[in-house]
Amino acid sequence: MNRMEEHKLVFLFPSKAHKPVGGVKIALEYANRFAEDGYQVELLYPIHIYGKRGIFRRLYDVMRYIKFRNRFSVNSWFPLNGKIEETVLYDFRKLPEADVYICTSVETAIALNSAEKAHGARCFYFIQNFENWNVAIDELLKTYHYPFTKIAIAPHLVEIVRKEGEECLLAPNGFDPKEFNISIPIESKEAATVSILYHTQETKDFKTGLKALEIAHEKHPELKALVFGAYPCEDTLPEWCDFYFNPDKATHNKINNRAAIYLGPSRLEGFCLTIGEAMMCGQAVVCTDIPGYTVLAHNNETALVSPVGDAQALAANIITLIEQPDLRMQIARTGHEFIADYTYDKAYARFKSFIS
Repeated sequence: MNRMEEHKLVFLFPSKAHKPVGGVKIALEYANRFAEDGYQVELLYPIHIYGKRGIFRRLYDVMRYIKFRNRFSVNSWFPLNGKIEETVLYDFRKLPEADVYICTSVETAIALNSAEKAHGARCFYFIQNFENWNVAIDELLKTYHYPFTKIAIAPHLVEIVRKEGEECLLAPNGFDPKEFNISIPIESKEAATVSILYHTQETKDFKTGLKALEIAHEKHPELKALVFGAYPCEDTLPEWCDFYFNPDKATHNKINNRAAIYLGPSRLEGFCLTIGEAMMCGQAVVCTDIPGYTVLAHNNETALVSPVGDAQALAANIITLIEQPDLRMQIARTGHEFIADYTYDKAYARFKSFIS
């Protein structure tokens, strides 16, 4: 038997991963590779993980547990290795035996810290953002003091943990060139077509992004926007916007190749995958000046960067790239060359070295 087959890794997710989410996708990619390397891997999804509930909510959760146990898989949107076990638990108070537990969010860190788990098992906290939307900031910061090995995906997250007096390892994300790549040459893309992620989360700030597109459209009526997302669109979009709900990988790749520009208006990101995916497809990036973007988006080199919440500044950068095709193509090429170094092979090798 391969010696690594004796080691069991358990990944804890905050809920059933029923749609594409960046942080979940990265954890699943690592889970697949651990399984390929001979580790036993199990994925855990809770029905309830955080917050108080009334009697009716508890009854509803019991019904959901009965419905989904042994009936849920991420295979509906992610090609999971067949050796990996998936388990829906009612909650995380008692965990299955394992050598390694990896929590993938602040809620799972809180659950893992208080759970009944295997004696002597090692615990890892995979930090993928400053997750202050479901817990209070003081409670979030408290999780950085748990007796876990902390691994963060970006330098600014490492620094946040270190400011709390705790050590934190850096494991940047990777990308798959087979999934996202240039199929339409940079010089042949639609110069006035912009793609943007639609998301209901306020930190993604889609409304500011849409306002920037409207401003740019006033100057350039030929502008078209390709809006894509895993959530149904609740906003009224102009007629020059096309919305793609939960596109598969092939469709997403086509969107990125058709549009010459990618717009990222977020107020908070951990390590934004859509920025890297756009660069892999040869798009020129326009985005806000936040640490989760600027790991990859270097102003006037791999992107044009502007202040958070400033629709006028975002629009000005879109207009600049439409009106200066040489600059657009230069930024797109520089970004494409830069992102080539961020591979899943390198990302997994580093992450694995920390775990094993």
